[in-house]
Amino acid sequence: MDRGVLAASGDVGGARSLIPVLEELCKEKLMVQVIAHGYISKYLQQIKSDFLAVIPDGIDAVDKLIKNEKLGVYLFTTSVEDLYALSLARRVRERGVPVICLLDSPVRYKERLEIDGLPTFYPDIYTLPSDDALLEALQYGFPENILRVTGHPAFSSLEEEWISWSENKRELIIRDNNWIDSRKLLLFVSEPVEMDQGGTDSSELFRGYTEKTVVKALCNILQEHSDDIQIGVLPHPREDIKGLLALFEENCGGLHWGHLRNCTGRESVFAADGVCGMASILLYEAWLIGKPVLSLQLGVKRDDYLYITKKSGVCSITQNVISEEVINVWLEDIKDGVVNSFGADELEIHNNASNAFCNVVKDFL
Repeated sequence: MDRGVLAASGDVGGARSLIPVLEELCKEKLMVQVIAHGYISKYLQQIKSDFLAVIPDGIDAVDKLIKNEKLGVYLFTTSVEDLYALSLARRVRERGVPVICLLDSPVRYKERLEIDGLPTFYPDIYTLPSDDALLEALQYGFPENILRVTGHPAFSSLEEEWISWSENKRELIIRDNNWIDSRKLLLFVSEPVEMDQGGTDSSELFRGYTEKTVVKALCNILQEHSDDIQIGVLPHPREDIKGLLALFEENCGGLHWGHLRNCTGRESVFAADGVCGMASILLYEAWLIGKPVLSLQLGVKRDDYLYITKKSGVCSITQNVISEEVINVWLEDIKDGVVNSFGADELEIHNNASNAFCNVVKDFL
């Protein structure tokens, strides 16, 4: 196994998915080279291994690897807009190098492999997080022989982290966010929907809603519960934070809320009593560990964003008008401290995801 692995990603979700895979490959003493492009650069420092090398963001180093026959397989994750990893996938495939794509979020299965304006790129293997994702990928026309359900590598440590989570850690978050009081903490996980998919029907990718319409509707429906709840706002890493906070300020009315700082997305989910948002993968994480989850996708026009609404126990609203009944069910679960067990079996699949993905890689080497 003297041929190595090359890896690249763009968005933060893809980077988070690749890191545990790279760690596992290094433990297997496989030589891994990672391109210092996008968000993954900030995470690489956590991997301490002689089997990991970082190469510059560019094509020359990759061409040299191929020329010297040192490249055995290329791994990449999809992005919303970042073309680099996909463009490189097409290039190495032309040179005869097998390509494995890791899907980090079960939405836009094909579009993520077409964002460069070229025909759909079909990797040698397309790894998926769940059996549900497999069925969806088949519906989008992907050949069954290239699909593998490995689980989601970014969740391989989720159960262990959740078990070790303690009230002391929550207290540290409360200390760093001194606006938090004794009311139930609802986490709002935001996404830059308007920036990514447009804000009107004139955009071909328009979801049918934006973060603006969702925040306005959410704040309005929660007004009568302001004595019992507070909202922690978690912006997306690519989001205009000032714009999002101004949006809440404009619509909050009598609600108690604040920008949740100094904690990761996962820590925010752990600390919250309930989680809401649109289609963020953090809603799925919350569901896996049993948190009461609400998906607000008002007037959604695209079925691929409904993956989270199909999970048992998830409260969801997809019509244009918010249902008070659904909101009340979600809030009652939060008030009663309900822990849903619907995601337990799926969480077991993710526990072994990094190892399962690495086995796919080793088959090519």
